Amino acid sequence: MATARRTSVAGNVGIGATSRVTEFERPILQCSSRPAITAVGAAVNKGESSDERAYVYLEESASHKIRWITPIPVRPGWYQNRASHCVAAGDSIYALVQSDTNAVPVLSQTLISIATLNQASGHMQTNDIVKVSDLKGAHTVFVYDGAENFLFQDGKIVVTGELATKGDAADTRTPFKTSVPVAISNSRKRRES
Repeated sequence: MATARRTSVAGNVGIGATSRVTEFERPILQCSSRPAITAVGAAVNKGESSDERAYVYLEESASHKIRWITPIPVRPGWYQNRASHCVAAGDSIYALVQSDTNAVPVLSQTLISIATLNQASGHMQTNDIVKVSDLKGAHTVFVYDGAENFLFQDGKIVVTGELATKGDAADTRTPFKTSVPVAISNSRKRRES
């Protein structure tokens, strides 16, 4: 995330936004498959507490106008989340959400999910946990910056990162790569038929 802009929002904006959202950071996450869109990415709520909240937004490249903002809810009982990567395919935007389960780092796991949003409206359709194979016990998953770690390839989202088993005194990190099949819809293609 090389750039960030502070934005003020009055009232409700987009689907699911609340009036509590008045100011947030807008890290720029390029979504290379959509040249008309300068940024599709995540914003972190700078509220009264130190915990983070994920937002995904769509910004028009020419005007920098935000078309919609959608919050990605924290799962019940979990502490915080952040959207760190995105990719656009068909009519959807896929955002990688990294969530921490506890405010105390030694007790917390970082788990990942993929939020699927409608590109036209910002409506969140799913937010499914990504299963990383060969995991045993409590673990933390790390997906580092860079488009190469979250790709759309052959009808799948490919996620690359590292994982660590909680309680491992050596804090050994093991590389992982997993793919998640996604159903691509494209209304433009259907209209042309």
